[in-house]
Amino acid sequence: MRVGKLIKTIVILIAIFVVVTLVISYHNFRKSLPKAKGTIELSGLREPVEIYRDSYGIPHIFAQNDDDLYFAAGYVTAQDRIWQLELTRRIVNGQLSAIFGDTTLAVDRLLLTLGFKRIGQKLSFFISDQSRRILTAYVKGINTYIRQNKGKYPIEFLVLNCEPELWRVEDCLAFSRLTAWQLSFAWHTELLAANLLTKIGTEKTRELFCKYSPRWPVIIPSEIAKLSNLLTPLRESEKLLSSFLGIHALSVGSNGWVIAPGKSESGYASLANDPHLPLTNPSCWYVMHLVTPKLNVAGFTFPGNPGIVIGFNDHIAWGVTNAMADDADFYIETINSNNPNQYWYNGHWENFQTITDTIVIKNKPPRPIIIRLTKHGPVVSDIHPQLSLKTSLMGSKKDSPVVVTLRWTGQELSDEGLAIYLLNRARNWQDFQKAIRYFKVPVENILYADRRGNIGYWCAGTIPVRGEKFGFLPMKTGPDQKDPGWLGSIPFENLPHLYNPSTGFIATANNKIVPDSYPYYISILWEPPSRIERIEEILNSKKRLSEENLKSLQTDLLSPFVRKIMQFTLPIIREDVQHRENFRAIYPYLKGWDFSMHGESAAAAIFEVFLNHLLSNTFQDELGEKLYREYLYFPGLPIRALWYLIEERKWHWFDDVSTPDRVETPSEIVKRSLSEALTELEEKLGKNMAKWRWDKLHTVMFRHFLGTETMPGKLLNIGPLPMPGSYTTVFNGGYDFNRPYSCIVGPSMRMIHDFAHPGQTSIINPPGQVAHPLSANFKDQVDFWLNGLYINLISDTSRVRRALKEEKGWKRLLLLNKPQNSR
Repeated sequence: MRVGKLIKTIVILIAIFVVVTLVISYHNFRKSLPKAKGTIELSGLREPVEIYRDSYGIPHIFAQNDDDLYFAAGYVTAQDRIWQLELTRRIVNGQLSAIFGDTTLAVDRLLLTLGFKRIGQKLSFFISDQSRRILTAYVKGINTYIRQNKGKYPIEFLVLNCEPELWRVEDCLAFSRLTAWQLSFAWHTELLAANLLTKIGTEKTRELFCKYSPRWPVIIPSEIAKLSNLLTPLRESEKLLSSFLGIHALSVGSNGWVIAPGKSESGYASLANDPHLPLTNPSCWYVMHLVTPKLNVAGFTFPGNPGIVIGFNDHIAWGVTNAMADDADFYIETINSNNPNQYWYNGHWENFQTITDTIVIKNKPPRPIIIRLTKHGPVVSDIHPQLSLKTSLMGSKKDSPVVVTLRWTGQELSDEGLAIYLLNRARNWQDFQKAIRYFKVPVENILYADRRGNIGYWCAGTIPVRGEKFGFLPMKTGPDQKDPGWLGSIPFENLPHLYNPSTGFIATANNKIVPDSYPYYISILWEPPSRIERIEEILNSKKRLSEENLKSLQTDLLSPFVRKIMQFTLPIIREDVQHRENFRAIYPYLKGWDFSMHGESAAAAIFEVFLNHLLSNTFQDELGEKLYREYLYFPGLPIRALWYLIEERKWHWFDDVSTPDRVETPSEIVKRSLSEALTELEEKLGKNMAKWRWDKLHTVMFRHFLGTETMPGKLLNIGPLPMPGSYTTVFNGGYDFNRPYSCIVGPSMRMIHDFAHPGQTSIINPPGQVAHPLSANFKDQVDFWLNGLYINLISDTSRVRRALKEEKGWKRLLLLNKPQNSR
């Protein structure tokens, strides 16, 4: 009895201890929630600042001057996203291994070699006084929060046993370049093209890579194998970095359009924008409303950037899509055989510039690294120290030692902060042009609309003018080679642009910008034309469009690509309906289908699984598994190629080269692919086709950076949730073809601004504004986003002030300057 009593007492004590621990942990956890009402005294303010938060946690910041405005912007961003800020700061400075150990050593080496930290330091001396002043105030706000909340940081810091470090102006500038790097695809695809040329030759590579049919819409009408070995570590390190950032395939994109008053039911101009980026928790976007006596601007920014990147003010609205420009080149640099510290440049031997840096590694000694720099850029083949740098790429009689360098427009000096500052304050088309002249990287399609009814578009950024026409081949340098170099960039006035076109609208969806008659080379990296075809189809189908029409278009699920492929394949399937029972069973689903990728659609599920098998059976035999998987990493390429091959009747691609004794027809490959797809569907969804749904395969997870860990993952991941759409629908639901079918890329936000409703716009920013799992705004926008619903972002200052009393859920926080002698 005594033993039983003792055990019972111990159990009770343990239970009490667990409960008390949980209560204390919960209390401490709640301490890290952002304070949204009341008063806070802070050192560094000149005058009081009011911060109104709406029911979705969006801050409306009212200040009397720019210094206080951007200080408060930094402070509230840190309140809501301090872990995101800390992760960003560590990435751009190559400091991941200090908290993650040597598993991220290759990533840090990549980051330090590419030199985001180095570029940030250079930019901090180059930028205008205006930009420096804004950034100084912004980081001062972030750092005030960090100092003030020591011991009250969110759960990520507890899990990783670390604390946030203070920000510097150069961190913001380095982050702007990291963002540009994430949107640059040229260097990725240059490596792929080199491998394709080696494997299948020039003509087949062009068919897979370079062709863009003249029938597809444009915005404005009218020694390779050894190189691949050198750069494999660069590619693998970048993939690891991408996985840290939530990018598992290069399938980012965007939709955007502007409508003139004559095309609008409201009689006013309107703008719609939805960038397609990795769907993560927290969102890559942060929504703010910034107010001073001379400024009233609202919209979306990135945590770490003080200005509004996409948004509207009282006079204009603007949005962006990726221009897909070719903004990077590899150079094969010849090393002096008599002096390994020199490389050939512009007719003479030039000394490498060397930088020594250190990678701090958790629980291990620091690792020094040496970074070599050339006039073209960093030596990226040094990322893996064991690489052999002897190749015969230069065409010399004997092997010449070489290295590979990377030239990227993001390495050049520019002042995007000034561009955004001026854009936030622009009042008309002339002000807009003045602002975006300063915008250099990344190259963006920037859409414009104003309250007077004007619409416009400008492709803004640095697009190199090359010294020779080289396609995607690396540039060679050496005593027996002419240095092709960059001759400069396309002049701003000559960049593609439109103003008030007769069509009554301008639309862009990462499609080809200009016809072939345009005198400058921009890119061959255009996305498949499916989204732009559907957008133009809808915009042309109505004389006038309402705001509801634009919302419906942003969530449209009909795919012209699917329509094209099904027009080709349905007659082939019909041939065997009488002979194959499984074909006969699925034929009614496909025959009556409208080619929309609804989540509940069985036909959508059949098509996407079939597509994966069709791509494999068409391309993998020629490419081999490894190169085929690399090709799939860029999902736009196989989609575009398949469309092109069918349109141009390039039937030789459908022959299976692994069967040399016969030549397969497209019909045979289609039937083989469909049979394999039906087998896969039965294995995954069962034999009852009536219960097949696309969204049983295609789900979305807003994954947190720590989401792979069991306990943090359950707390911080949001999903999986049933997801409609596909890579080729306006409502983008892109997935990794190498790991189908979970959605990883989609509309990272949506915005529709109609000047008929001044002082407000319709937006959505999933999963939520605040990155704290106990916040009501942690995931309160996910369901709206999935169902095509929007919230109002109010910029009418009098309405914001009234909302505190008149609307539910609004809060007010007053920031006051803390006297210097206060403790």
